[in-house]
Amino acid sequence: MKKLNGILSVAFGTFVLPCVCMASNVDLYGDLNIRPERDSVGRMYMGLRGDLSFLSWKNTYKDEAGTKLDSDSFSLKPVVGVDVFFGGHPAKNWRADLEFGYTGKCSETETEYYLNYPTEKTEFNLETIYTSVNGYYDFWRGVYVGAGAGIAIVKTSIESSVVTDKSATNFSPMGALMFGWSYKLDEKINLDLRYRFSLYEGGDLDLDTGGGTEVKTEVGLIKDNTVSVGIRYSF
Repeated sequence: MKKLNGILSVAFGTFVLPCVCMASNVDLYGDLNIRPERDSVGRMYMGLRGDLSFLSWKNTYKDEAGTKLDSDSFSLKPVVGVDVFFGGHPAKNWRADLEFGYTGKCSETETEYYLNYPTEKTEFNLETIYTSVNGYYDFWRGVYVGAGAGIAIVKTSIESSVVTDKSATNFSPMGALMFGWSYKLDEKINLDLRYRFSLYEGGDLDLDTGGGTEVKTEVGLIKDNTVSVGIRYSF
């Protein structure tokens, strides 16, 4: 997490902050930010966002025969990520883009103590990269709504002090709904604030516990609530 925060700080320091500082004609109450963009149809854009995601999901544990052993529920676990996007304006008030993102790494650690046995420490990790095609409609003073569909690549891993570590990579369809606000800083630069709710599956992870036994971890439907801030540059 600390390493990722450092990367985001450098990215925003070199890309976002200079764009904001060099923007001209910024007037909170002037006509620049209340009139529709002129001649936007056919223009292309690209941008970068920093993301704060809150993930909720449920792990279900089963033995090699498929019998349910236990389950854990996780609610609104925060992770820091980043996304980039490239798109254009196919029609008035409409935007469409291709987005690539990394939601960040979420880790959960459990420690169990047994009499006359070594302490067992288990760490479960989940991280996701994704790509999606998004469509947006700008309808009032920079406020917009949108929807997207794509693919999520979910990597899960279990690191244990008593059994061999295991990891798995799973692919899942992903759907998303968005709501946001875009503020014009310059003729080519927009500040972009966005909330996104997305859904995708976490997949399965089989862990060999020795002696011919194993535990399957079924990662259920992941609910991702993401708030983000970024810059969109038109050209």
